[in-house]
Amino acid sequence: MMYTKEIENFIKIINEVVELKKKKAKDYGSSWRMFGLDGIYVQIGSKFFRLWNLRNTNPKNEPIRDTLRDLVVYCIMAIQLIDENKTEAEIDKFVKGLKPSNKK
Repeated sequence: MMYTKEIENFIKIINEVVELKKKKAKDYGSSWRMFGLDGIYVQIGSKFFRLWNLRNTNPKNEPIRDTLRDLVVYCIMAIQLIDENKTEAEIDKFVKGLKPSNKK
């Protein structure tokens, strides 16, 4: 079919994104869940504005391609939270579990 090469390239990029997520998971664990969807939206917004600022430059520290891959990862993590139906109460419970108890 005519689009076979396009799909192969798409799969190649998806595999790169999976490897990136594995590396980030190794470094950061599940900390991305801490602030729920709002936290993910902040990360997506930050990456978008970085991309917007870089669009007319040739960045050395973070190529535009890397920023776009990060955006893909954040978008997938947002979908994960939506699919898991994470409520604010569940997120609060998760965050409380990370804090040391003040009870004596």
